[in-house]
Amino acid sequence: MVVNHIFIRLLGKEKSQIEGKNYINFIPASLVKLFRMIDSYVKETHDCCVIGGAELNLFDLLAEKQFMEYPILNSENDLVSIAGFSIFKNNYQVV
Repeated sequence: MVVNHIFIRLLGKEKSQIEGKNYINFIPASLVKLFRMIDSYVKETHDCCVIGGAELNLFDLLAEKQFMEYPILNSENDLVSIAGFSIFKNNYQVV
């Protein structure tokens, strides 16, 4: 996992404690199954997935945002990674 300064601040950890690890280690246990299903969907379909709503309550600042998982494909159309982004609901500004 590669992270930006906002995600580091939300987790309250150092960059070195987060980068290179799976994001599943940093989300609430109650959401692990949901995000694994979303990961499976993205891997199988190569489609992006947008998750929204305050009901996720993933991090304090996520209540007004949507979370998007986007497949990263190589030139042979093979999945090489999944990128995750937080998006403000009203103006689609990526953070």
